[in-house]
Amino acid sequence: MTETMQPAAPQRTWLSTTVRYGKMAYTATFKTDRADLRKLDKAIVRTDRGREIGTILTVPTTIPEGRPSDSLWDVVRKASADTKASTWNFNPHKRELQLQSAVVPPSRLADELKRTPGCGAAAKLD
Repeated sequence: MTETMQPAAPQRTWLSTTVRYGKMAYTATFKTDRADLRKLDKAIVRTDRGREIGTILTVPTTIPEGRPSDSLWDVVRKASADTKASTWNFNPHKRELQLQSAVVPPSRLADELKRTPGCGAAAKLD
């Protein structure tokens, strides 16, 4: 019986890119096999905390010699429009508006407490 040799699977060519990710805007180098990623694209990345959305900061380039690709985290995929829409993005102006709408003026709060029957706080406010 003759044994047929299977051709070796082509080895992946890894590229590295810098990504800003997480609410604290960390930056790190990630590996990817996608050459179509561009600067400022949104992507899903795998970190030690799980999957997160990130922003590509550099165009993918070859991994520097001597740096093992296993030491880098992964860019899982490019973010879709649905992913971008469902992700809370930190926008200082938007955040300020959210905080303003959540803050209740103290005078209004005092009036609410006075009208609440059985509330011990109403007596303390007078």
